Amino acid sequence: MIPVKPAKEPREFDSLVRHKGKAWLRAHSTGPLEPLWTACLDELWLRYDGVCAFQATHFERVSGAGSVDHFVPKSSKRSLAYEWKNWTASRAVM
Repeated sequence: MIPVKPAKEPREFDSLVRHKGKAWLRAHSTGPLEPLWTACLDELWLRYDGVCAFQATHFERVSGAGSVDHFVPKSSKRSLAYEWKNWTASRAVM
């Protein structure tokens, strides 16, 4: 198994995701979430060295269809949906 340690938050994360996400959550208390995390997919993949935390395998950014997965599910705690500390890189299920 490949160990996966939490990655350092990118400097631009606040402006690209967190602030917009918190505003979106204030305006939408229910329903599907806005996929603001797509703004940081490349950075997430880089900071996790292309390792899928759940499959414990490396995957290519372009062909591996990288995605964000949440340690605490969005359905359980919406307030963590746009928090870097709750994200890990994952290979999208197809």
